[in-house]
Amino acid sequence: MKVVGADWVTVEAAAHTVGVDPATLREWCRAGDVQSFRDGPYRRFVRLDEVQQHVNLIRGRPQTSLHSLIASHAARKRGRSSEARIAAMQNQIRERTLIS
Repeated sequence: MKVVGADWVTVEAAAHTVGVDPATLREWCRAGDVQSFRDGPYRRFVRLDEVQQHVNLIRGRPQTSLHSLIASHAARKRGRSSEARIAAMQNQIRERTLIS
């Protein structure tokens, strides 16, 4: 994942991580739904947590932390089994319940 600074990632990396098409994410940026900046004429950067919040809002899902999002993305890349992913999601739910 191409990371710029602490919170900014490329549109392509963010789109892949949250499961949307990069063109859709660029449209959200142009519409002002997601904050972005450009580094030259071709690369656009967004805050991954803001993109995830926007996706959750559209899909009607509860908000997730950036840490949970990155962990789930890393797990998908490692090819963990569905049972392991379910266990990880259950742990995330427990963590959210304890924090709330």
